[in-house]
Amino acid sequence: MSAEAKDLLDRCRTGDERAWNELVREHAGLVYAVARRQGLREAECDDVVQSVFVTLLKHLDAIEEAAKLPGWLATTARRESWRIARRVARGGAALEADHPLASPISGDALERIELADRVRRGLEALGPKCRDLLTALFLETDHPDYERVSQRVGIPFGSIGPTRARCLAKLAEILAAEEGGSSRNDIERGNPPISRYHGGS
Repeated sequence: MSAEAKDLLDRCRTGDERAWNELVREHAGLVYAVARRQGLREAECDDVVQSVFVTLLKHLDAIEEAAKLPGWLATTARRESWRIARRVARGGAALEADHPLASPISGDALERIELADRVRRGLEALGPKCRDLLTALFLETDHPDYERVSQRVGIPFGSIGPTRARCLAKLAEILAAEEGGSSRNDIERGNPPISRYHGGS
């Protein structure tokens, strides 16, 4: 996890509202995706997101390392989702058959959302050279032009392959620090980052 992530968490502990809003924006997608995986509806997922971050605010001092925050959030989100799911089950709530959310997001789609969120944060933790190279190779087009990539990121054409391998290894190390980790093959799928916690592409 980058020094920027540690600094962001430290600023949140001091009551920095801007830092707190940034932290929520960075991690809300992960929390929302975990809630959807449990089969909750959109409004219930929003409740989970709110509850999880309220809980985090109360326990910021318990997060000793910034690298452990995603895992803590995922675990807390699962527990809160189970609590809400039990409450809904007791109340007998159900969606109408023609409601657009009556069919939950597939497990594969949620996995892609979670992975995309983690990859986005991992890219942010990389240096600009690796971040720009991997973004150009995997996230912007299905068929990157290596000549153009070389000119754009300032890396000799013949060095793109070795540099790509080193950058992927660094990214894999960053993601491995989070709960569950990610394989290099997962990273190379090129899932794009998500901009909002309500979904991705």
